[in-house]
Amino acid sequence: MRLYLAPDCDLSAFAGAPKTLQLWLRSHHPGPDVTLHEYWQDLHNILAGEPFTPPVTGLMPAGAAWIYPTAADRGAHALSSTATEQLLHALDQVGRPQVESYVRGRSRAAAGGDSPELTPEEVSSDTEQLLPYLRLLREACALAARKRYGLLMALWEEDA
Repeated sequence: MRLYLAPDCDLSAFAGAPKTLQLWLRSHHPGPDVTLHEYWQDLHNILAGEPFTPPVTGLMPAGAAWIYPTAADRGAHALSSTATEQLLHALDQVGRPQVESYVRGRSRAAAGGDSPELTPEEVSSDTEQLLPYLRLLREACALAARKRYGLLMALWEEDA
């Protein structure tokens, strides 16, 4: 998943102009290139508070103001500037303990509850993989909030 910042008026206009959105996505964008790779799903689950549940977090299309099914390789969706600020507030509530708890729960869920607990080193390693992407998402939301922009999230195959 790649993140793009844009004013709400542009995000709204893209809903009726899919070819314009395709061109815009492939053009150069000022600012940092933010790619969450496959970790966006883990970030969604961390924000949801429970592993593998479908609440609205903004990282899934169900929480979006605009959905662009033909954009990028696997579609895109966007949050309004207000929803982006709300996402930033939610991200500010997440720290290392929540990420560690998620990592432990994900391991138990993947093994059907029958696997031994992860070692502290394994928890730490998996947590260290997720924290930089949490930071990137938080920074992108903070920048968007400062500009009063929304956030477009595009799913590219292998972040092409």
